[in-house]
Amino acid sequence: MTMTGEGDGNGFRSYRKGFSLLLLASLLSIYIFWDITGRDGVVQFYSQSILPYIQNASVPRDASSSDINITRTALLPVTSTIAKLVNPHNFQYVFQGNSTCVRRNNTDVYLLICVCVAPANFKHREVIRNTWGSITKYNLEVRLIFLIAKTKNETTQSKINNESKEYNDIVQEDFVDSYRNLSLKSVAMLRWAMSYCNSAKYVLKADDDMFINVPYLIGVLKHKHITNSVIGMLIQGARPIHNPASKWHTPQKLYKEAVYPPYLSGTAYVISGDIVSKLFHASQMTPLFWLEDVYITGLCRRKIGANAVADYGFTYSHRSPTGCAYQHIITGHDNTLEEIEKIWRELQDPNMKC
Repeated sequence: MTMTGEGDGNGFRSYRKGFSLLLLASLLSIYIFWDITGRDGVVQFYSQSILPYIQNASVPRDASSSDINITRTALLPVTSTIAKLVNPHNFQYVFQGNSTCVRRNNTDVYLLICVCVAPANFKHREVIRNTWGSITKYNLEVRLIFLIAKTKNETTQSKINNESKEYNDIVQEDFVDSYRNLSLKSVAMLRWAMSYCNSAKYVLKADDDMFINVPYLIGVLKHKHITNSVIGMLIQGARPIHNPASKWHTPQKLYKEAVYPPYLSGTAYVISGDIVSKLFHASQMTPLFWLEDVYITGLCRRKIGANAVADYGFTYSHRSPTGCAYQHIITGHDNTLEEIEKIWRELQDPNMKC
């Protein structure tokens, strides 16, 4: 059987019509895509609560350009951002302490100290400012902030307002301050360090019952030159505790793996400055887990491929509260305020004999 000329013409016209429609649809799609993308070819239609953490990821949404030295970061790819953004951390600042890391006498920040503390622990903050945290008074390479969250007590908040005006070292976000929200506080630390102290070589996270031998720590860091790492008291092979009676009870539905990834004790650890921003972005893509040390130095660290480095100068045990016991170590845990003051006095004594 032979095909007729009429059949050939109709087939060609149908083909041409279909091709034209396909071409038109393609051009329309390209126009729409170009309209919602920037020059980098990534979608910019995030909600206002998410946008500041994606587009200008180093800048909190309530910060003005006059307050900070803005560092731009690349937009995250559309293929992963919308689907995986699970923790935008879009809380508001009550106090920013945003002048803490301003360059002084042409000196860059080497170590940023971030102390996580309860809002009502005024005495703890005072003692730290006057003891091991007082290094900031003569060493411009070191800066100090206290991280707190929201309190429902109006009297406490009023006192915090006055404290912030006096010292300008309070960083407060408006989520509820509680033990189960410690991971939020550590994410707040990453966000603040990335936004307001992005030149810091290292960031130290510490609890308020720690004694930190800061000069010794600086010596260790300058000797090791650590990058792409978190450093502290390394914990390996730890398993979730499924006993409901335990303070650290973790239901299996919250953590399905049998073993936690290697992580550092949350009592005190150091983050190299080159991964602060990476850890913050990793936290946005990682479901929040209530054990902050497992979350930040385990899960988020693992996501970015950073190292967990052991240094046994970091301890989470209670050491003898004497200058001699702290002379050649970095941290000790579970100290009373009186013990912190005693250790400090003895370390400052040039006649101390050990």
